[in-house]
Amino acid sequence: MFAYYFRQTVPEGEIPTEEFETIVASTEDPEQFEQYLHDLADSHRESGRSQAHNFLKRFKEHATDIDHRQEVVNVLFSLSDYLIEADPSLNSLDHGNRSHLFQTVHTIADQAEDPSGLLKKGIRQEGSSYFAAYFIGLLLQEHGENGGNHPSLAKTRTA
Repeated sequence: MFAYYFRQTVPEGEIPTEEFETIVASTEDPEQFEQYLHDLADSHRESGRSQAHNFLKRFKEHATDIDHRQEVVNVLFSLSDYLIEADPSLNSLDHGNRSHLFQTVHTIADQAEDPSGLLKKGIRQEGSSYFAAYFIGLLLQEHGENGGNHPSLAKTRTA
């Protein structure tokens, strides 16, 4: 009985499952999805975090199920700087929405037929100057640039 109760009870401050699923389903309509994210960013909890933070934390786990990848990436980039401002990095271990956005976009790009094209269009969205630079910086690090340590590139450097 307790197990059922705890599975069905939404922790305080979290987005109920039904509402979460409604927002995920709205990815089929970019304008509606953008409005949901904007509203979530404006809705703060007692902890100081926005509901957008809670949504993005869970959404990255569902990123592989997204059908309209380009539209979702465009919305995430267009709102990225706003979402990051709503939930900035608190310390070196908590990167706020910046980390959730990166992980979500990265996961979606990994699933795309043309990741470069998808990212190129996303990065060109207005409202993403900070996040676009951050995202590109992390991608460069993944490939051994900007202080990164990509294993396959490290071998060629020492040879």
